[in-house]
Amino acid sequence: MTEKDKTFDDVNIRHFKLVNGEEVISYVGSAETTEDTLIHLERPLQIHRMGMGSFFFSKWHPFSKKDECVVNPNQIVSHSECADIVKERYIKICLDISKDKSEAEFVDKAEMEEFEDEVAKKAEEILTPLLTKDGKGPTYH
Repeated sequence: MTEKDKTFDDVNIRHFKLVNGEEVISYVGSAETTEDTLIHLERPLQIHRMGMGSFFFSKWHPFSKKDECVVNPNQIVSHSECADIVKERYIKICLDISKDKSEAEFVDKAEMEEFEDEVAKKAEEILTPLLTKDGKGPTYH
């Protein structure tokens, strides 16, 4: 089987349109669902549309501990299975995000503290002249 012959028919990656207007692409768990159950999404990405038919993805829940969430079916306007080319792009992006996350976990704490100190110093340099502009101190309204 060549790279061109690959199909993703057995991979349940779906495009959801939600009642709040958001669009999400996600792998949907294989658990049987009925209208009364929650839909389990794994690695959900929000779809952002740009002009001329282009788009990009971002993490839908960027601050969550796990890469999974549930959606109430009542919040879904429509959903459909994605085309193979979209599935392939989604999988590549998920792998890249996983790689970035594992590399980010090894950031040195000393480097982070040094960075935070630099930011604090820079903020003080910028704000001090603004707050003491006329020598009288800050004016409160």
